[in-house]
Amino acid sequence: MKKIEGVDRILKFLKISFDAKSKMDYKRLEILYNSKLLLGDNEKINYVLGKDFLNLLNKSKENELIEFNSEFGYSITQKGIDFLEENKT
Repeated sequence: MKKIEGVDRILKFLKISFDAKSKMDYKRLEILYNSKLLLGDNEKINYVLGKDFLNLLNKSKENELIEFNSEFGYSITQKGIDFLEENKT
């Protein structure tokens, strides 16, 4: 699968949540995505907010990398885990 700009950060946070046997709501995921967590010292944050962040989540869902449950929130799929492994970002 072709790499989608920004999706890897979403997947990394959801993989951490998955490892903790948890799911993440939209607002928490957006806040973490726009934080310095998981960034190297030389990387800049490219803030993605509101509609643009929602579009990024929708692309991830369309590609079956994540799933959404209205009761529990977002979680990574096995396909998303495999994508992270293949792209080692």
